[in-house]
Amino acid sequence: MEGECQCERASQDFPAGSVMKKFEKKTFPVAGRVFRLKKILWERYNSEYHQRRAMFEADECETKDPMVVKFFVEYAFCPLVLQASPTRSLTPSLSRADPFMREEERGKRSMKNNATELFRNECQIWRSLSDSGYTPKYYGMREMHQDLTFENPGGYLWILVLGHYPTFSLVDAPQFLYADELPGVEKQLLDMAIKFNKHGLDYVGISLLKWDPEARRVYATDIEYFRESEVPDDALAAKDSAAHWISLVMDALRAGVEDIRGLSPMFEYVDCGDFGSDSDPETMSVKMHLRRKD
Repeated sequence: MEGECQCERASQDFPAGSVMKKFEKKTFPVAGRVFRLKKILWERYNSEYHQRRAMFEADECETKDPMVVKFFVEYAFCPLVLQASPTRSLTPSLSRADPFMREEERGKRSMKNNATELFRNECQIWRSLSDSGYTPKYYGMREMHQDLTFENPGGYLWILVLGHYPTFSLVDAPQFLYADELPGVEKQLLDMAIKFNKHGLDYVGISLLKWDPEARRVYATDIEYFRESEVPDDALAAKDSAAHWISLVMDALRAGVEDIRGLSPMFEYVDCGDFGSDSDPETMSVKMHLRRKD
């Protein structure tokens, strides 16, 4: 496959190789800014929407601020059907008169409509929560068509730009936390639930929350775990709804902190730097050294 990515953990982050890696170092204008793609992080094929998705580390060309850029690329939908022609032995055709092809075209339109709704909904969620402090900052989106440098010229190409966000799991945060920090984490979780509820949203991916060791902050970064609130814009309802899962998270964090360093307060915090993602070898070695023993 063209531009196939030869990287570690290929089966998870690049299960079918990569045709998007070739766009590293390229620039794309979105919402009045220009972003340079630095490194592809993952690329996956979504069969439900016949769509290729990829995410890159990037920076804003003028400010050099770190970003992530997500691509949603329509894959070629169906193969051409070869038909006989008076002037040529075989001619590519989509055979529009064929009822099966017409049905396939209707399916293609429906699939694209659903994909469009999903993409715009994701953009709207990140836009509305951008100032919450618990999600990636929203910088803009762009809907366009693929040119000849892409695999399916004329197919849709959608781009979403978000601020850089942590990928370190909150589950592993005890190695960075001290007992006297835990009330602050609990306060963040409650504040996050209330702010999300104000926009009519709940976050149900509690085991997938992220933690920023430098900013000492909780983040929600997985779009598929947002749900519409049953009682939107109701702080009391948000508190009641979140109380149970927050208690579960805090119980796990307290147990982890106590197991690693007891209940010592944070007299001094040593900045360990940016531990990066779980795929980083140094991160893995630290986590293996500090991980709780069952």
